[in-house]
Amino acid sequence: MKFLRHSPLDFFNKTAHRRREWALVDDYEKVLDELARGLAPDNLDLAVEIAQIPEHIRGFDTVKEAQLAAAKDKEAELLDAFWRQAGV
Repeated sequence: MKFLRHSPLDFFNKTAHRRREWALVDDYEKVLDELARGLAPDNLDLAVEIAQIPEHIRGFDTVKEAQLAAAKDKEAELLDAFWRQAGV
């Protein structure tokens, strides 16, 4: 039934959790664009660390929500440090 994924017949794609996951993909792409704009040799390590944050968001439902909240907090903290190192 994999052929139904991302089609109008994919009923699971309409759940709140699935919509949230798709929004996370869009958020991640925006963060990568932001990192590309401010990337410099002295903040490369931070950029890599920020880009790896989604790897820590695992699990289902409430477990995933808790990890997502922690990951977003860490992302905000690291992005702040990233831009401070970039001199902005």
